[in-house]
Parts: sequence; C-alpha cells; structure tokens
Amino acid sequence: MIAENPLILHNMPVLVQYENVQIRNRFMRKIYTTLTIQIMITYIIFRIILSLPLKQREELSKSIILILTTALLTIIFIGLAIFERTNYPRNLIYLILLSFFEALTLSFSLASISQPSIVKTAFKLTAGIFGLLTMFTFQNRFSIDRISTIFFISFLELLLIIFVSILNPYDFYIYPGYYVILMISIVIFCFYIVFDTVRVLDSLNEDEWVLAVIILYFDFLRLFMKILELLSYLAKKNK
Repeated sequence: MIAENPLILHNMPVLVQYENVQIRNRFMRKIYTTLTIQIMITYIIFRIILSLPLKQREELSKSIILILTTALLTIIFIGLAIFERTNYPRNLIYLILLSFFEALTLSFSLASISQPSIVKTAFKLTAGIFGLLTMFTFQNRFSIDRISTIFFISFLELLLIIFVSILNPYDFYIYPGYYVILMISIVIFCFYIVFDTVRVLDSLNEDEWVLAVIILYFDFLRLFMKILELLSYLAKKNK
C-alpha cells in the first residue's frame, strides 16, 4: 500500500529512493548531464588559461583581487542555485555560472604552474576515476553506515601521518611520508564520491537534483586537486 511510505501521509516531498524507476532515472539523468557540462566547462577554461604564455599566467596567479572576485562570485552563484533549485532554467544557468567562476578561480590559482601538462593529466585521471567510482557505486549499492566506517578509519590514518609529519617535517617531505599522505587523501576523497553518490539517492527528492550536482561537482574538484598535488610532487621528485 502507498500508506507504507510515511512521507506521503504528511504530503512531504517523496525521496528518490521511494519513487518509481522512471523518476529515479530522470533524476540521475538531470544530475549527470549537468555535471558533465560543468566538468567540460571547467576543462575548457583550464585549457584556455594554461595555454597563455608563462609571464601572463604568473601575473594572473599573483592577482589576489582577481582570484577573490571569482571566488566570491562562485559563492554567490552557489547560493542562487540552491535558492532557485526548483526553478528551471534559472537553476541550470546558475549552476553553469558557478562552474565558470569556480574554474576561473582554480585556473588563476594554478596559472603559474611550470608544467601545464600535469594539470591536464590530473584532470583526465580525475574524470576517469570519478566515472569508474560512479558506475561501481550504482552496481554495488552500499549502506552509508558501511562507507562511513571505512571513511573514518582512513581519516584516522591520515591524522596519524599528519601528526608524524609535524614531529619531523623535514624527513617527512624528503622521504615517502608525503607520498603516503597524498595517497591516503586521494583514497578518502574517493570515499567521499562513493558516499555522496549513495547519499543523494537516499536523502534527496526529485526537485533537489541541483543540490546533488553541487555536492558531486565539488567532490570532483577536491579529488582533482589532490591528484594534481600528487603528480606535481612526483614530477619534482624525478627532476
């Protein structure tokens, strides 16, 4: 009976996990179509900024006002996207704009990097890992409690390594300690992606797909930054 779902009795929005297959599929299409557009916009902006001459890129990376302005605009459009999350097409426009300004913020911050190819490689690796984790999560539905336990253990390991690095910072960065902390950080951010993918399916209703897009987009960027940090570390170590 329909009455088995308590949300319907109180005329509350029905969570996606309780909806029929068509609605769930539509919900996921909205999320991943928009997310793909955001990731493509971000990559295009990275390519444009990093293709500039090094001198111009260094000037951009030193412009604190420019970086703060784009960061502030990102925050504004996040707020607008959340506020207008049920109003199409305004919600989609705000999502695209927040992606545009967030991509500019990161591009300006990374503009002075000596090897732009590392950024492109990190981005492609992140896209591949993100896609694989998403498909893996859909085919192997986990409980949030189980993922939370694994995440907590990984987080404790990371804290332990950070504590060791504080006690002996010089040896930590020269020897494998820094590499280990980066690898564990990447694993943790991968768990974030799995955790949030499960969470958006279990705790949001169909009209809240915008929130899911924002959560997963920033999960993608966090993983990208850690992979970029790892590749940069390995490049410096191999010089």
